[in-house]
Amino acid sequence: MSVIEKIKGAARWLMSEIVQEIIDTEIEGLTKVLSIDRAKEFYLDIGFQENPDYPRELILTKEAALAFLEDQLHRRGER
Repeated sequence: MSVIEKIKGAARWLMSEIVQEIIDTEIEGLTKVLSIDRAKEFYLDIGFQENPDYPRELILTKEAALAFLEDQLHRRGER
């Protein structure tokens, strides 16, 4: 496989693992990322919201994180 070739769903899978780890370790609060422009739509599709005070910062609430994980389980056929 070449470096340019994409693996469909890899980014969503990676984010679901990160979000699950955050929940499992009982880290409370918001999950934040600083997004580059070409990745911003990906994060918004997952459930992140823009921080109105700092547009490059995206925030994922605990509720949105749980909804994202539930969606991932449905996509994988695990629920």
